[in-house]
Amino acid sequence: MSNRLLSILNKVTNVMGRPLTAVELKDSIQRAQAAEQHYLRTGDLAALDAAAEGWSDVLDSPDLNAAEQQFQMAILNDAGGVFRRRYRVCGQIEDLTRAIEYWQQAVEATPEGSLDLPARLNNLGNGLRDRYAQLGQVADVEEALRSEARAV
Repeated sequence: MSNRLLSILNKVTNVMGRPLTAVELKDSIQRAQAAEQHYLRTGDLAALDAAAEGWSDVLDSPDLNAAEQQFQMAILNDAGGVFRRRYRVCGQIEDLTRAIEYWQQAVEATPEGSLDLPARLNNLGNGLRDRYAQLGQVADVEEALRSEARAV
């Protein structure tokens, strides 16, 4: 589990001495991240598919809606990275579209001035640039430039 996500998870599980719903997602998150790491080490496409499936399970879980918003945004950001990675490997535009949607949701929910906002805007901008390169829609590159300008 990434240090940032683990830190957030630890914070939300220590309220009133009992775990919150984010704990219910811990195993699923760890499986998704382990599959992604396996892919990065080996290039095994089945592992990348397993990572994408794992993140989909986390995002579809009703437990996610009950978790702290900061945790939800971190999940959206990390899931977006896996779907963009799979797009870059397999070329399925649906994966890139999902990544962009996740990053848009994370950006919209991230308060101005948050230390996490520049990275999320950068991810969104990179995804939009990829989609522009694939589909040639000028609106994507314009939105990418706006995202990147906000990030600095």
